[in-house]
Amino acid sequence: MNRISALMAATFTVLAALFVFSMTISPEWSVQRRIFINARPAGVMPYVSDPTSWKKWNKWSLKQGISKVTVVSAAGNTIKYSLINKQTGTVEKGTVMVIGSDLGVFVVEKVEGKSNADPLTRYMLLLHEKLFSEDMENGLFTLKHEVEGK
Repeated sequence: MNRISALMAATFTVLAALFVFSMTISPEWSVQRRIFINARPAGVMPYVSDPTSWKKWNKWSLKQGISKVTVVSAAGNTIKYSLINKQTGTVEKGTVMVIGSDLGVFVVEKVEGKSNADPLTRYMLLLHEKLFSEDMENGLFTLKHEVEGK
């Protein structure tokens, strides 16, 4: 009987410690990636300023189950948007910037959000950068191919 009680106490202690640690993980997250494209800003902006064209290049938004993208503001070569992630039910915010240089443009995409407070989701945030970044990089590479291929 003492072994079972000791095992239950140890299990409870470990679970309580994991729960307490999860509450120290910030529910806020962000992922940012960039790519250089050999084009002028005017050649890139039609792809990034119109969310309906994102299906051609923005692979992460398709994979993550994004149901609606709304452009919040468009000033110069910066697009700010919000979206609804069907998988998590959260509203995420993003920015796409097209920064011109003498040789072409840098396209910088940043997505940020806030998860719910449950412990499992907070532990998943520790992997969020890795899970999200590959899709973002592939999407930006596809954008580069689309723009430079024309």
